[in-house]
Amino acid sequence: MAEVGPWPDLYPVGLKLEGTPVLVVGAGSVGGRKAARLVAAGARVTIVAPEAGEVVRALADAGKVTWHGRVFDDGDVEGAALVISAAPDREINEKVARAARGRGVWVNVADTPELCTFYLPAVVDRSPLKVAISTSGACPAYARQLRKRLDGVFDPEAGRFVELLGRMREKVKADDPDRVGEASRAFVESEAEEKWLSGDRTGARELLESLVDET
Repeated sequence: MAEVGPWPDLYPVGLKLEGTPVLVVGAGSVGGRKAARLVAAGARVTIVAPEAGEVVRALADAGKVTWHGRVFDDGDVEGAALVISAAPDREINEKVARAARGRGVWVNVADTPELCTFYLPAVVDRSPLKVAISTSGACPAYARQLRKRLDGVFDPEAGRFVELLGRMREKVKADDPDRVGEASRAFVESEAEEKWLSGDRTGARELLESLVDET
């Protein structure tokens, strides 16, 4: 078996894509999933592909993406902040990667780590809580498998609890920014999460509100 070099030590980030132009090349099932997630993040998505699957067609019909029904051209990369390629043809994906790299644009090519300048993690989504899992490109399928396992760990209500924490944190910040760290620690060390996830929404909220006043 051939020797494999060390996998990159990635720098994890969370991108704010509201209003950001993003190019997706490929409009099949993979391209459709990626486009839908970008739309959910508020990106301005342009899709280039000769044919489109149901997801992309529905997004285009609803005015949520712009779909150009043709083959990719290097100039399509101009103006994009990010490029994601999910074309069914390796040559097209390589062409997209070259065009993006040549213009200094970050590019991800589905399931082809060697062509990527950034990777898309598998995500457990309980918005605004998101748990991202990456294998640094070594085996994306394993990251997806771990996501399935963790999906059952995080309660569906976890995201709403995080929203509540955020509101309480903002109350403290508005009153005294210097107390934010202390208050946040008090929030997460309290029994508020247990109350919330057990269904005692009022109890959780009242407990957090009391901590806002005490800390």
